[in-house]
Amino acid sequence: MDIDRKLIDRLRAVPWFQEISLEHFEAIAQFTRMLDLAKDEILFREGDSEDYIYVVLKGRVAIEVNSPDRGKLRIFTAEALDVVGWSAVTPVVRQRTATTRAVVDSTLLSIDAAKLQQLCDDNCDLGYLIMSRVSSVIAGRLMGARMQLLDFYGKQDCEE
Repeated sequence: MDIDRKLIDRLRAVPWFQEISLEHFEAIAQFTRMLDLAKDEILFREGDSEDYIYVVLKGRVAIEVNSPDRGKLRIFTAEALDVVGWSAVTPVVRQRTATTRAVVDSTLLSIDAAKLQQLCDDNCDLGYLIMSRVSSVIAGRLMGARMQLLDFYGKQDCEE
């Protein structure tokens, strides 16, 4: 097995992967690739199939949804060490719920979601660790969405 030590070092630097054994880092590295995006390049589109989970290493990527009334709305900007496309490793969601685009030139880790899920299924301790990390990302994003809704509706109430 040819292990990319630089890739493993990149994975180990991501707080999301803290507490993972070297054996699991080596396994994850087998289905992880570096990905460079140019400014304004689309990573994935709303409705695409869920196939990869990403970690931003450098740069920023915008997560956007399309509103029939207001057009494209940015709901989150992911920066270094943020996880993008986390729903690819959840048990139910099978298509992207937003579009993700590079705000500036960016470098990401691209992790094959199906292979990560299989690795988690094969090792319950790793699966628990990954799913607890995913739930933390979900909780953070829900809090951010809640704040955006409060900001949006609070401004509407003041204008009436």
